[in-house]
Amino acid sequence: MDIKTLSESFQAETITKPIFYRGLMNHPTWSLAGERTASGQLQLGVLRPQGGGKILEIFSGPDATQAFEQAHGEPVAQPQMHLVGHELFGMLSDGLVDRLNIDPGSPHTFHFLRNQLGLLRRWAQTVALECSLQDPNAVPNPLGLLASFEHYHLVVLPGQGEQYSLVLAPDSRGRSLGAIFTSEDAAVEFGQAIAKELGRSPEVREVAARPLFERLKAMTLQGLVFNPLTDLPPRALSAAIIDPILQRAPR
Repeated sequence: MDIKTLSESFQAETITKPIFYRGLMNHPTWSLAGERTASGQLQLGVLRPQGGGKILEIFSGPDATQAFEQAHGEPVAQPQMHLVGHELFGMLSDGLVDRLNIDPGSPHTFHFLRNQLGLLRRWAQTVALECSLQDPNAVPNPLGLLASFEHYHLVVLPGQGEQYSLVLAPDSRGRSLGAIFTSEDAAVEFGQAIAKELGRSPEVREVAARPLFERLKAMTLQGLVFNPLTDLPPRALSAAIIDPILQRAPR
């Protein structure tokens, strides 16, 4: 879905928030003023207009860039660089900008404010992880990303107090496969799909990498499945990956 359609669909409430944010993060060619230094660092062309505030303007493609130039009577700032969504939004640290303008000059333009940058970063991390699960070459350090992600979700059956049992991924061969989810919406979807088989409604819990993989190691599983029974593409991994992840996971 292109950004114009994504924006219009979201404003019309015909798509969900997860679809909207994944669309932003998966967009392959955001254009913005800036450059990559010789050391590999990215320097963004943040505008500092009179009156205060730091503004970053990004464009989803040539049509959006042309619309800006026609509306403002001047070219976009140079030099321009191109970034995939999850890399771009993942680097928007708190305080970097006060306002992020997306496709300014286009009828479908929209923006985010400084207090929304944390939400964008979280979705960027989520989508980067989802991309790495399908293609390890999609991010620079896929194993490090698995080990540092703080927003995994599990589907569980609660017990007494803080105790709970993990709902496993279905398997036609009867193997014990841990079911792990990269986002809350994916975990909720799985829980709804499996509730009838369980005989009751499960719960969704968020967990960081270290406590998650420590628990999975203690269960002596035969494998892991990320995002089973969801609209996201599932990914099965050997349980042997648990130890390398724990070696890298922050304490």
